[in-house]
Amino acid sequence: DKGAASMAAESLRLDLRVLAARALPSSGSTNPVSLAVSIWGESGDCAREVCRPVAAEPVVIWAETDASGQKQPRVMTFKVNSPGTALLSFEVVELDPLLGRPKRLAAFAAPVEGLRSGLRWVPLWATTGIEVRKGELSQLCGLLVHSVMQKEARRRK
Repeated sequence: DKGAASMAAESLRLDLRVLAARALPSSGSTNPVSLAVSIWGESGDCAREVCRPVAAEPVVIWAETDASGQKQPRVMTFKVNSPGTALLSFEVVELDPLLGRPKRLAAFAAPVEGLRSGLRWVPLWATTGIEVRKGELSQLCGLLVHSVMQKEARRRK
C-alpha cells in the first residue's frame, strides 16, 4: 500500500514543553516531585528526559531560566523514526528516601501516531491503572503540555 510505504519513510520530530501540572497526587512526604517524559518504541526511538519543578502546590510549574533571565518551560525534543510503534509516556515520580530510588505517583501514555500539535491536557492516572481520585480537585489532576510535531523525511541507509 502506497500510503503505508510513505508513512514508513517519514520520521517525526516531537517538541514538548510541560507548562504546568495541577492537583498532583502525593505520597504524603515533603520530597519534591519530578516529571519523566519518555518515548518507548524501536530501540533507536527510545529516549527519556527528566524535569524538576520550580514551584509548589497547587500548581506545579516546570521552567528553566533562559538567556534573558526569564523562566521558560524547557523544550524537550524527541526524534521518532517509527511513530506507528512508539508510545509517549509521562511519569510523575518522587524520591523514596527509604528505598533510595524513584517512586511513581502517577502516569499517562499515548501512541505517538495519535498525538496532535497544540496546547493539550494530559490526564494523570494512578500507577495501579485506576484514575487518580485524591482530594477535591481529582478531575483536574494532569499536565498542561504544548506540543509541536514536524514530519521529516527519513534518510535511507
